[in-house]
Amino acid sequence: MDYTLKPIVYENQFIIWLRDTFPEWSENDIDDVLDVILDDQSYTEVYFINNDEDLSLVDEDEREIFANVNRVYAELRNAFCDTDYISMLVCRGW
Repeated sequence: MDYTLKPIVYENQFIIWLRDTFPEWSENDIDDVLDVILDDQSYTEVYFINNDEDLSLVDEDEREIFANVNRVYAELRNAFCDTDYISMLVCRGW
């Protein structure tokens, strides 16, 4: 897979974007979203097209977390709506 053909951001840039885009979220909300979206690897390809979470399948306790994840995907689709991008690469480190 060729990762040079998609947007690439560092994890800290992604976190700053989350804070700026969703200022009402607490740090715990952001951490919960990051736990769902990012793996524990040095990089994660985040698909924001056709990757929304089915809220009917999640526990009631986790519904808000996954609803927030879907909000992130929606914002990414909005940001890249005039492009052909369906994903971005978030790097935790090289």
